[in-house]
Amino acid sequence: MNKKQLVLNSVLTLSLLTTVAAHQVGETVSIDQPLSSDQYPAGRIVRVTAPIHGDLVVAGQELVVDAPIGGDLIAAGESLNLRNSVSDDVRAAGRTLIFDAQILGHAVAVGAEVILTSDASVGDWAWFAGRRVTVEGQVGEELRAAGQTVMVSGEVGGDAVLAAEEIQIEPGAIIRGDLIWDSETKPEISANATVEGEIIREDLTGAFEEIGRFGEFGGLASAVLLGIALIATSCLAFLVFPGFSGSVMGRIRSMPIRSLGLGIGVIVGIPLVIVVLFVTRIGWIVAIGTLFGHLLLLLCAMVFGVVSVGKLELELTKKDEAGGRLLHLLAIGLGVALILLLAQIPLLGTIVLVTVLFSGLGAISGEFWQRYRQPA
Repeated sequence: MNKKQLVLNSVLTLSLLTTVAAHQVGETVSIDQPLSSDQYPAGRIVRVTAPIHGDLVVAGQELVVDAPIGGDLIAAGESLNLRNSVSDDVRAAGRTLIFDAQILGHAVAVGAEVILTSDASVGDWAWFAGRRVTVEGQVGEELRAAGQTVMVSGEVGGDAVLAAEEIQIEPGAIIRGDLIWDSETKPEISANATVEGEIIREDLTGAFEEIGRFGEFGGLASAVLLGIALIATSCLAFLVFPGFSGSVMGRIRSMPIRSLGLGIGVIVGIPLVIVVLFVTRIGWIVAIGTLFGHLLLLLCAMVFGVVSVGKLELELTKKDEAGGRLLHLLAIGLGVALILLLAQIPLLGTIVLVTVLFSGLGAISGEFWQRYRQPA
């Protein structure tokens, strides 16, 4: 099985599993009531403020976990802020990962910035990778860290295996085992730091392959889970607004060039209007409202663009006339999977995403304008 087939199979398998298992999907998801089962939320913003007595598998742009997790935590997103305890293991991938909690098992984290705060601890071993890795808290066993800058000021119960352009062992740091390092420059080891074992330089090129593979999986999982959120939102829009969905799809189908051109005009024109409103005396109030409306319109544009792709699939397979709602929902799901796969192709993926977004935006704007002129 080649790499492309593996990625395709992984996407389809994860899509099926998360579709069945996802408990909450939306723009903003809040878990504020104690739950006794595993949870699989996905959304742009996900906040957990009540205990979960099971595993938490979460994906989104901004993730905040401020309540105890009774099982594992698996997270993929732009930012993760873990503020409460995790009774088992943590696996996280994203841009900014902040661990300010007690993790009783092990931890694997890949991000641009990974921080284990001074009040945080990992009971077992920890593997961290990122542009900047900061370990201020305690790691019970081995620590592996790789990045541009790795800074250790906390306590490591076993060996510290570090690979970076810049390695800093700060005052107060305690390493109970060996310090094994790989860098073009010698580590900066404070005189007030303690290394109980030996200080050894080794070639650690292959020591972090497992972390790299997890980072690739984390990015894939994030894309898939967010794709599931898009599928759920698109299906909901199709079911709740069937008439409007049909009108938008018909407009894209019958006037594709006009819809695309109008979408480009809206995407350029509305921000200019917002800027003009902001510089007036009282226009900033309207500008804020227009800004939020514009963001909502962009989301709706992508949603109805995806619905239109699903409709097009049915037409191409000549199943549109006989197809019921279930077949339409299946077509929407396959449309999202197709868009996600095409998005991985350089240049072509960008063209596909922009075309879907602008066409949906132009069709929605045109439909709103027509209904405004002919409300009956």
